[in-house]
Amino acid sequence: MLSPFTYSHSKVPQALPPKSELLVTEIFPPTPGGSGRWLSEVYQRFDHRSVILTDSCDAPLPELEIESSISVVRVPFRLTETGGFVPRGMYQYLRLLRTARKLAKTENVSFARAARTVPEGWLLWLWKTFLGGPSFDVFAHGEEINLEGIHQGGVMDSRQHRCMAKLVLSAADRIIANSQNSAKLLEQQWSVPAHKLVVANPGVDTTFFTPAPPQDRNSSRFWEGRFVVLTVGRLQRRKAQDQILRCLVDLVDQIPELLYVIAGAGEEAASLKSLSHDLGLDAYVEFRSNFNDEELLKLYQDCDVFAMANRQIGSDVEGFGMVFLEAAACAKPTIAGNSGGTKEAIVDGKTGLLVDGNKPSSIASAILRFYREPELRRDMGLAGRRRVVEEFDWTIAASKIPVPD
Repeated sequence: MLSPFTYSHSKVPQALPPKSELLVTEIFPPTPGGSGRWLSEVYQRFDHRSVILTDSCDAPLPELEIESSISVVRVPFRLTETGGFVPRGMYQYLRLLRTARKLAKTENVSFARAARTVPEGWLLWLWKTFLGGPSFDVFAHGEEINLEGIHQGGVMDSRQHRCMAKLVLSAADRIIANSQNSAKLLEQQWSVPAHKLVVANPGVDTTFFTPAPPQDRNSSRFWEGRFVVLTVGRLQRRKAQDQILRCLVDLVDQIPELLYVIAGAGEEAASLKSLSHDLGLDAYVEFRSNFNDEELLKLYQDCDVFAMANRQIGSDVEGFGMVFLEAAACAKPTIAGNSGGTKEAIVDGKTGLLVDGNKPSSIASAILRFYREPELRRDMGLAGRRRVVEEFDWTIAASKIPVPD
């Protein structure tokens, strides 16, 4: 692994390596998170040299750090205070900035990108503004830039963060939005000019996420004899697992073999388990919090319908929803909330159904329709598979991100 703190004491001048791009991201595999996976997948497919500065972790490192030409440098971020105008926050940014500048010298960094406006973008803004750092781009994911409903909670509830983000977005060469919806937020709420915006949707590994082989479809299902609705994602309010639980109360009489599988971990875990019990749904709900990629694939392959009826909570909005692509790659029909960027992850009426995530009755109607129409499930699942192969394979996703000049 690359060590930016090892120096040669030889008097012979050391040749600089080829020019490289620096990506600063607090979230990167094996740390869970859709944005980290997106960056990991696309950077593996770039032709140019990249150095990734990310947070340290105790988990086993991904193969790309062992086998790939990408250099991954892990240091403790320790950004307990992300505000850039207070002494503690400034100290923490300066500590990371020192590491970034050392990397710039040893790795011949000519360009940089930030995974988010705050905190990573603020680090690059400080570097460029006060220390002559490189030009930079910023990735935008939706939930961290949305200003609608900020006083009900969210990253931009802080006036300090809003000021920092405004400076970062103004100074960045380009902002790479994960959806048309995120780009729209940047234009309308932040006055980012259209010429600075690039829309690059996340993707999916269509060679890994595949339909179950015909011989396995009925012989090795996790849940034999059940009609399975699956949600994969962090257990948080915007994902609306609670709304699907509420809609089950009326559905179980019409679909006695119904099973709702909630796969993921997060801050709402205890609340969701309590709600499931209080609604009398213990026999119809299964929670899965620990699973590897192979087990995740099996969850997708063995479900009948994938559903995440996302909704906006305060300013917290779903930016895109990679899980919809993963389910579609496994030829599963999808149910998505009509909120944020998920409207771009599915095609309503062709690969899945859009619902109102604030109305359990809307979700229930979609589930019941898929239950009663197996041909519709099959046709939408196959259409979803075709779409992601043609439009969202990771190679295609990586090609949409501009190459540094």
